[in-house]
Amino acid sequence: STLFTLVTFVFGRLGDLQREADGAPATPARFGLPAIRELYRVLVALANPRDLQYTDTMRLLALNTLQSAFQRACYTMAEFPALRELTLGDLSHSLLLILQRDQPALIAPALRVLYLLFASHRRYTKGHLELFLCQTLGRIMALPAVARQGPRRPPRLGGGSGSGQSTPRAGGPQPAAGQDAAAGLGIGGPAEKAAGRAGGSRRPSVASVYGHSESDVVRCVLPPLLESECALTYEQEVELYGDASLRAGTRGRLATLETRRQLVEGLHHLLIGDESLITDLWVNYDCDMQSGDMFDYVTAFVAHRAVPWPDAPGDGEDEAFRDIMLYHLVRIAGRAGVAPPAGKWAQVLGLPAAAAVAAEPAAASPAPVAGGAAPGQRLTLVQLKDRKRHKDTMMRAARMFNEKPKEGIAYLQRVGMLTPDNSSEMAQQLAAFLHEAPTLNKKLLGEYLSKPSNLEVLQAYLQLFDFSGRRLDEALRRLLGTFRLPGESQQIERIMETFAAAYYASGPPDVATTDAAFILAFAIIMLNTDQHSPQVKSRMGLDDFARNLRGVNDGQNFPPAFVEDIYDAIRTHEIVFPQEHEGDAGFEYAWREIAAPDAPVGPWTSTRGQTAAYDRELLAAT
Repeated sequence: STLFTLVTFVFGRLGDLQREADGAPATPARFGLPAIRELYRVLVALANPRDLQYTDTMRLLALNTLQSAFQRACYTMAEFPALRELTLGDLSHSLLLILQRDQPALIAPALRVLYLLFASHRRYTKGHLELFLCQTLGRIMALPAVARQGPRRPPRLGGGSGSGQSTPRAGGPQPAAGQDAAAGLGIGGPAEKAAGRAGGSRRPSVASVYGHSESDVVRCVLPPLLESECALTYEQEVELYGDASLRAGTRGRLATLETRRQLVEGLHHLLIGDESLITDLWVNYDCDMQSGDMFDYVTAFVAHRAVPWPDAPGDGEDEAFRDIMLYHLVRIAGRAGVAPPAGKWAQVLGLPAAAAVAAEPAAASPAPVAGGAAPGQRLTLVQLKDRKRHKDTMMRAARMFNEKPKEGIAYLQRVGMLTPDNSSEMAQQLAAFLHEAPTLNKKLLGEYLSKPSNLEVLQAYLQLFDFSGRRLDEALRRLLGTFRLPGESQQIERIMETFAAAYYASGPPDVATTDAAFILAFAIIMLNTDQHSPQVKSRMGLDDFARNLRGVNDGQNFPPAFVEDIYDAIRTHEIVFPQEHEGDAGFEYAWREIAAPDAPVGPWTSTRGQTAAYDRELLAAT
């Protein structure tokens, strides 16, 4: 259509702009980067599923048009900060929001755009990819029996392991404006297979299926997982999801029917689109204290779902997961110098009839990989393994702390992570552990920090936050994103007093004293409850909120604009306590964690070209 032709032409101009930036002679043109960005901004705005002035038909048109733009110039777009800001911000947010919903007509094109986005912007999308995987894996968990009554329709997965016949590629054909979403990602389908179910199977508990590792942490990849005799229940998969420290708030509703098929196809294409991706998951997430064990969970999830269980919760989904598993096993064998299978096996695996699998050459030891270290440093495999062992130790300590805090602290002292005495140094070390360990029970953490006997730990914990340049509600929101505020007023008061002292020490321009910071912090907590609790029928207005704060700023009023900004921020965005919300609120909390300017999300580390050197270690781990 005319629109796709126009977009292809306009975004094709980016190549000329990049060459001109590199010193090539300028080419005559009537438009430049500002015009391209404006067109891009309009398309991104049209794709927003929360903007009710646009219809789903307009969103579908925008998504297909964005796919054309990405196919034409996605790698070049990543080089321009003005475009990259829109891609990593509003566009990624809208695409992930679409995947939270049950709208297959929009999910299919959104997945195609996301695939191209991850391929071209990978080094900037570590947090985005984690959010996508947590979201998608959570939505395709085992269905409860009551939800399995729909028609059996296996995912149409064709082309064998890694053929990727219709994976959207830059420079490929552009979709028609009215492309049927039922075509999914455009993957050709094999013949349907019969899928029977055997009822009445007794399901074991998570502990009996998976056992416990030496570190007393349930690990997804232990051999008992692969030897279990039946499919897992939804409850068991949720428990494993939590044990892997994935972002629980992003799971959303379980997907069924067409939505589920689209998500399975999208996950399938992502995981077979890059043979180094599975290794990259281990390097970027499992070896990162602030991320979940994505490699552990994905490999266990795929391996278990690849088995055609008689009572499996997904109709035909085992084909998709077998294809993923075989794709990577064939590539591992190829990197080890094993000749690819021929004849019927090659046909089953989707390999070229008379060609070897293109794979990286074997390597004796990996080159150091960048990322997660100070500028100029590079992490070796030995360093990554040390980081993984440290993370496992921290997770074991967190698990013990969740059962009984004293036992967790005693374990940390035994392994040398805490000094054996109750000194100020120990308080600082314990505060660092409580701040870094991702699997701590947030409710228990809030109760522990609020005890009078732990005041020194609470003070050290607050010192780990940088509140400079933040409005008080923004600083409070960041703090309360790390633990659940306890329910007793004395406990809340103790935390707010300590917070007020730490915040005032950062030099805020609109807060005159520590007492003013304390009163305002308490008022914000009350406003948050007033604005978002379903039990409150009559909401507090701006005038009411301002009246409650008269004269508390060292005898003066807070600036009116300052008070109004705080009121609007709390009214429109609830302060979400960890482990309290899922759905939209949980998604927004997770999004803020990865999209904030000071988010603890490092750059993406790629092992491409050195994947073979990691194969032995990762196979041993699984």
